[in-house]
Amino acid sequence: MCVLTLFSCEKNDDQKSELNNSQNRSSSISLEDNRIVFNTVEDYENIMQDAFDTGAVPEILSGIKTELKSCSLSEDDNYDDFLLTILNSDNVVQIGEWLYKVDMENKQVSVLNSKYPELYTELLNNIENELIYNYSTDDDVIDLVENGVFGDTQLKSTKGWFCKAGKAASYTKTTWIDDFDMEFKLHYTRAGIYFALYAKVKESSSPFHKPISGAGVVNLEYIIKARCKDFNRGPRSFEFYFTKDGLIAESKKYYMYRRTRQAEYYGVLLKAKARRGAGKYLSEWKNPSPARIVIRSNY
Repeated sequence: MCVLTLFSCEKNDDQKSELNNSQNRSSSISLEDNRIVFNTVEDYENIMQDAFDTGAVPEILSGIKTELKSCSLSEDDNYDDFLLTILNSDNVVQIGEWLYKVDMENKQVSVLNSKYPELYTELLNNIENELIYNYSTDDDVIDLVENGVFGDTQLKSTKGWFCKAGKAASYTKTTWIDDFDMEFKLHYTRAGIYFALYAKVKESSSPFHKPISGAGVVNLEYIIKARCKDFNRGPRSFEFYFTKDGLIAESKKYYMYRRTRQAEYYGVLLKAKARRGAGKYLSEWKNPSPARIVIRSNY
């Protein structure tokens, strides 16, 4: 088993605190049998919180991924950068003593205790076994496993086992600023061990792409409530830039929610504008309304 450890020279108090946090994070993650192992659920949640706070995959995960034969899937609405980083080539990650196999295509999470390595092949091949437990991707799988609720068919209902709050539906909605052939997306994903709501801007697939350069801004107003937990809310905004070839200089994504627990409900209003060079927002005078999306879960 290899464990990542960080070293540094003398730092000021803030840097020392940051270094200590990094060292604590590194000691909580290891690589074993070609899979990432989070020592505890709390360690996993802390790393996910780091990803939420920074808007990027934490360096400690990026570092260990270089040694991991990782998931061969490409980033999409099912598998975002965080999931692709923690899952190995079998779509498996270990959290505490449990192995979790995430199958987004079939909306299933299969779970096996790590003390039964001889059943790993059965886990990968979806072979029925009383020691392998199957859940829906819309279940709070980690919470259920840690509380000893194993694969009960009642979990397929719209209500939770411990938390009786409803579950927000997975949803995607897009819009465009046609003058720039840019696509804006809001998406909520459910992966059983990971739930996320984000906004994203990218080039559209329009064949009438116009070579331009400039910048834009996305404004978000949102509220999202975790099941039986607190709220996330805000206005937030982020900028994006596109090159003279009309391509987004850097993929832009903003996360409003990243948790191990499913959301009870959410609502988001996205407004976006873009401008050519340093001039006016073209969408303001070509079209009175900027790009706009509203999504709301079933609450």
